Amino acid sequence: MMKTLFFCSYYFFEEVIMSEQDEFYRRKNEQDKANRRAYEEQEARNEAREKAEEERKRKIEKEESRSYGL
Repeated sequence: MMKTLFFCSYYFFEEVIMSEQDEFYRRKNEQDKANRRAYEEQEARNEAREKAEEERKRKIEKEESRSYGL
């Protein structure tokens, strides 16, 4: 009887621990996906900002070359 009780409680706690681990890793994966998505969005914003800065510099250079040409 004690062996049966032991094994039943062992398997019950094993299931509880495994389900908690599964939940932990599920949450961790969700957080990793959210972090990756945020990183990619930040990279896209940085690239857009760099392109806008380059375009602004190009316009300024073009205006300066026109003003010197007159």
